[in-house]
Amino acid sequence: MQRQGLVVVVGASGTGKSSLVRAGLIPRLHKSEAPRWRILKPQRPGSSAAAMLSALASELRPGSTDLAEAVAAWSREDPNTHLLICIDQLEEVITQADQAALLLQVTGETRRAGGDRIHLVLTLRSDFEPHFRELLQPEAAGSPRFLIPPMSRAELREVIEGPASERVLYFEPLALVDRLLDEVADMPGALPLLSFTLSEMYRASLQRPQDRTLSEADYLALGGVAGALSQRADAVFSGCADEAD
Repeated sequence: MQRQGLVVVVGASGTGKSSLVRAGLIPRLHKSEAPRWRILKPQRPGSSAAAMLSALASELRPGSTDLAEAVAAWSREDPNTHLLICIDQLEEVITQADQAALLLQVTGETRRAGGDRIHLVLTLRSDFEPHFRELLQPEAAGSPRFLIPPMSRAELREVIEGPASERVLYFEPLALVDRLLDEVADMPGALPLLSFTLSEMYRASLQRPQDRTLSEADYLALGGVAGALSQRADAVFSGCADEAD
């Protein structure tokens, strides 16, 4: 980020691209004193890339709908600050007619308007890379592509044990960690599924205020990693049906 104006964080689904940017890069830049950073709220294309670009412009300069113009005005008014714009899950734009081209055009204009003090970070699933060959072309500063490989077993263990340790929580039995690892090690999209399962186990532990354990009984009640999401989906669907009645 210090060396170039565009970074495209690329990786398979569930490898932690969004987490790296939202929980790693952005908090670190917030603490930076030299240079100072203005960081816009990360946005996703959703159903309209044009609306997303307009929202970014409005956040930077209230009332503005043109991102490049808003950046140019910001650049004149605040010459000592760097600007970070993050577009998460860039692949969402593929389903929108002509909007991928619009997004690439506007982001190019925006970078020119802000000069070397504007930085774009985009996250992109690796299977969509062929749709963005132009964006991923090497620049003078180097390739914008920053690859996130799948997590190793040791890294997944840290994902499981680290947050639990911060909350002074314990796995009961200790072998439960290895059981979780065995279930997600070769699973596509392992990280979000693992995150969801652990959050559900934590929710269950809150029902026992004096108990600091994440238990095998809670894990089994969820149906493991594979069953946790389907159970929550069924519960949400049932709630919607009740409201409709």
